[in-house]
Amino acid sequence: MHAMFRHPLPCSLVVALCACLAARARASHHVFSSSVDRFEADGNVFGPAGGALDFVDEFDDGTIAPEWSQLLGTAVEAGGVVQLRDPGSDENYVGLALDVSNIENENALQDGAGDFAGTSYWLPALPGPDLEFHFKTYGLGPTIEAAGLEVTNYSATTVAAHPELVAGPAITHSLARINGGGFYVVQSSTVSISPASIIGEIALRLSFDDATNMLSGSFSLDGGATFQSPFAAVPIFVGLTQTELLLGAGSDVDTSPPPPPRPPVPVATKVLSVKDRSGPASRQVIYKVKSPVSPSDFNNSQPEPGASLKVTIDGTTQCFSMPGSGWKLSPNGLRSTYKDKTGAHGPVKLADLITRDGVLRMSVAISGKLGQIDLVPPNPGTQGDTYFHYLNGTAVCGTTAGGRVIRNDAIMFRTEDAPAPTSCALTACEP
Repeated sequence: MHAMFRHPLPCSLVVALCACLAARARASHHVFSSSVDRFEADGNVFGPAGGALDFVDEFDDGTIAPEWSQLLGTAVEAGGVVQLRDPGSDENYVGLALDVSNIENENALQDGAGDFAGTSYWLPALPGPDLEFHFKTYGLGPTIEAAGLEVTNYSATTVAAHPELVAGPAITHSLARINGGGFYVVQSSTVSISPASIIGEIALRLSFDDATNMLSGSFSLDGGATFQSPFAAVPIFVGLTQTELLLGAGSDVDTSPPPPPRPPVPVATKVLSVKDRSGPASRQVIYKVKSPVSPSDFNNSQPEPGASLKVTIDGTTQCFSMPGSGWKLSPNGLRSTYKDKTGAHGPVKLADLITRDGVLRMSVAISGKLGQIDLVPPNPGTQGDTYFHYLNGTAVCGTTAGGRVIRNDAIMFRTEDAPAPTSCALTACEP
């Protein structure tokens, strides 16, 4: 459900994400302890993938070094285990509060270095109420990406306040990201577990398919004799070339109120065109933007939850949806592109957004051949307004007022080079 994030964050990343970190202190308000007994890895940077273990750590030499480093909180290797316990470290990000202890393996997984399978074996003790332990990947890029497995035990009180969580002992496989827009879960699936079914160590296994960049999760409640794989795989290495391996424990219940949504940014409209030459299949909407934006106002690296575009022409309004599955983020995080050439999700064929040197360049193409378009040239038209919204992030709005009218008849309503409005005439599409 919620992810563990590395400490400290480089200042450059904080600026890039526009995430202000609160002061950190050694935490004392949570008492927790979970112990990992063994870690084993096969493939990728550890060696050839193929079933034979390339790396094993029994945690029996009294120190986590040199294979591991401590990132957060308290980690003690003694008695053949690493105990991840309080005091943890308080980490406060945009929309996320953690109290956590973490260690990181010194070998980062590399995209393109081959398949990988890693397993962590934990002593068979469930975390206390509202506590967790986890085995996850963690990468720094345009966004922070965390994916993997988490054993939780949320109380009924916490679930009442956070209904997306599952009460009682459970295991979750998730993908989460954090950026300037805040923290959000991209994909998550959870299964409940019965304490009576734990008859050996709790084993958490992550398997990476290098050809597809998909990370699968499975678990064992009998010390690794049998594994269960009830989760859908999650995509990793979005805008990343490497990702770390983390073992950790603590609390990830966020009791702070969510940050207020950022207001939409008025932008200049380069082109707004609505065309209808010969009926519904010939209809077309083109929307283009070229306008200065501040990274603190508009973050172009958060397309995963999807986006929407609302267009109004002289009182006729239509919302166009672009679900997260159609988006792709460039490795540098400056460009996000949506493609749906078959109309599987509606009439939006292409959306392309680039933010570079403080300028947003956006192009959206909508085709009646792919889905229903209700908008037609008003013949004559007076004004068009737009509102583009990342569903878990920022938004921009525009208008044709003050622009040059290029064509205004029964076939096409097209205006160009309209300045940014002083305020937004529209609001976001309803979910």
